[in-house]
Amino acid sequence: MVVLDFIQRFPSWGPERISRELARKGSLKIGHTAVYGIMKRRNLDTKNKRLEWVRILSGEVIKLSDLQRDKQMSKSRHIEAPYAGYLVGIDVFYVGCLKNIGRIYQLTACDCFSSFGWAKLYLHKSADSAVDFLETELLPKAGNIVIQRLLQDNGGEFTTHFSGANHKFKQACERNNIRQNFTRTKHPWTNGYTERLNQTILDEFYSVALRKKIYTSVEELQKDLDEFMYYYNFQRSHQGYKLKRNGYITPSQAFFSGRTPLALPLVA
Repeated sequence: MVVLDFIQRFPSWGPERISRELARKGSLKIGHTAVYGIMKRRNLDTKNKRLEWVRILSGEVIKLSDLQRDKQMSKSRHIEAPYAGYLVGIDVFYVGCLKNIGRIYQLTACDCFSSFGWAKLYLHKSADSAVDFLETELLPKAGNIVIQRLLQDNGGEFTTHFSGANHKFKQACERNNIRQNFTRTKHPWTNGYTERLNQTILDEFYSVALRKKIYTSVEELQKDLDEFMYYYNFQRSHQGYKLKRNGYITPSQAFFSGRTPLALPLVA
């Protein structure tokens, strides 16, 4: 059945999104109430039930506890970014500890105008990892879009607390003419776009992928993560108000739209 196949591929999605995506792809026109009815009859009416169903179907035994991390529960703050590249949030996300691999960290970045995202995996949470992410992942995939500012927390990967010390990531930003902005200490929600992207990756990628497959290397997991990020940036319809307001469907459309500081006024 088309609906069940779609639920199996995207178990974290709700009935309204599934209905919309099926219609957009031309697969099936079905209302969200009908999709919910199918979920209800199959006892798949909650996200956790659907994720557990996928885990059982895949034959794997990885539990949800393997994916858990500390979550910041707070109200989101609005961040103004009038054009692509004006402000990009960057953050470190702890993926988990995988058997025979060890601890895995993900460096994530999200453009605050378009919600265009970047993600790369590392075995170490360090300044070297942050520099590598900036210069081998973020900037190359930004293409001809100039990244002007980075918003990050005060973690040791991004800055130093010693007065006058020269930090590797600061040097990398200076090499690339990027200005650093910092969130308030113990206020991670001030980097809300990146936090939200981390949650999307957790819900739609890790919660599904780690139930279907046992990964034996970081490279193997990175390959699947890259495929998901391409899907997120270029194919998946985005529900953010900023994209909807400007008539965009995907983050890539907004990021590579060609809008410049001259085309859009600065917002105070």
